[in-house]
Amino acid sequence: FLILACQALNREKIILFLHVHLIIGTSICAVSLLMYFLHMAEIWPNGYVLWVEPDIYRFVRIMGMSYEPHRFGAYTLTLLPWFLMADLRRLCGWNSLPAYVAAVVIFICLVLSYALAAYIALPVLLVMLYFYSSQNFSIMIRATLAAAIVLALIMQIPIVQECTQEIIDVKMRGDSLSDRVFQWTTAVILVMLYPQTGVGPEAYSYFLGQIATVVANATPATNPPQNILLGIFANTGIPGITAFILFLLTFLIGYIVRYRKS
Repeated sequence: FLILACQALNREKIILFLHVHLIIGTSICAVSLLMYFLHMAEIWPNGYVLWVEPDIYRFVRIMGMSYEPHRFGAYTLTLLPWFLMADLRRLCGWNSLPAYVAAVVIFICLVLSYALAAYIALPVLLVMLYFYSSQNFSIMIRATLAAAIVLALIMQIPIVQECTQEIIDVKMRGDSLSDRVFQWTTAVILVMLYPQTGVGPEAYSYFLGQIATVVANATPATNPPQNILLGIFANTGIPGITAFILFLLTFLIGYIVRYRKS
């Protein structure tokens, strides 16, 4: 959205849209975090911002207003840079303390989404900030140390420790990985069956029955592709995956060109 906006809008309008995005995102994270702790303390039985494993009461993950915690984990990464970096905070006209508080709230939501892809992407994001920031080394050191301190404090909370242990136990049993291999394989088969058009936007889950008759009443929430490239390829076919890759290349090439000119 920002890439397209930069081509069509002036600076003031871009900053306005950015403010709206960050305010909404921070509000979602704050409400999600509040409901998480209310649920874990057994004050609030359930909530639309939480993903709860049906068989394990304390297996709780924050998913915001998404239907899937991995998607929410990725969403938090669109918010963090604007609160972490002094350069970006000045662009938005914010002082330090509220920005740091917002960054902590967003980071805690990222951690409690238990989204492995977001965990992997976070250090990549910090490296990108290193090359973008005028502060360079200091932003990396401060962000890394602050993240480590906040993470250590989060893990001292008993209800978070219990939830984390439950999730680790499930992961170690291999259920999560085997499910993902099945979903990736299914996406590849659907690509082979419908290469020109795919099965339709967000329709992957509804076509699972063609591949596995044991899957009943599949929805995007219960049976996602678990891989953005395979999911787009299966849903939209060759045109969709081509457009998506070109979009990414446009961003990458534009970033490289601007970096070399600076």
